[in-house]
Amino acid sequence: MKLAKQAYRSIYEKEDEHWWFLGRRKVLGALLDGLEPGGEWRILDVGCGVGPSTIALAQLFPEAEVIGIDLGAHFIRFARGWAERLGVKNARFYVQHAAQTVFPDESFDVVNESYVLHEMPQPESQKILVEMKRLLRRGGRFSCVDVIYDETEEERQHRVKRSRGPEPFLGEYMKLNLEQHLRGLGFVNINRMNDPSWDCMVITGMKL
Repeated sequence: MKLAKQAYRSIYEKEDEHWWFLGRRKVLGALLDGLEPGGEWRILDVGCGVGPSTIALAQLFPEAEVIGIDLGAHFIRFARGWAERLGVKNARFYVQHAAQTVFPDESFDVVNESYVLHEMPQPESQKILVEMKRLLRRGGRFSCVDVIYDETEEERQHRVKRSRGPEPFLGEYMKLNLEQHLRGLGFVNINRMNDPSWDCMVITGMKL
């Protein structure tokens, strides 16, 4: 318990100055630029981990209901404690499988994933994308913040070799062209932005 309290305090103190948190807010703000969610809006953050993207979304849109889900019960407990310590009241966290949630069809206005899809075999990431589409209302916004999908096969293979140790499924992720896959699922208005300074790719799309 003492260690957990120290971790909360450390995160709280670093949140407003560490490049990772500043970058996360920058990216989330950019991908949702122009949206003006009101009190009835619902935002789902898939694979939220300890909650940084969920909390950032809740702070960006204080009138919206923001829900973070993850399979790790320890992550969810940490996220709840972190949100409480920051005074973020519009974020909720639940233990759920991202590919098979309990939420009804078309129940969210925005569905986001941050650094989830590259952490699993490609068939599982495809199931998650299908589930994200199911959960979106018509006209809703899909957003993905993940590892950059490099332009050439040579660049992609170089990234895989460079990261093989800590990223066992990166090779499978590099075979999944997210832009093409999202078009195949029927998403429209697909936009992609690479942020080399944060080494991430942002893709947004809309469900018709």
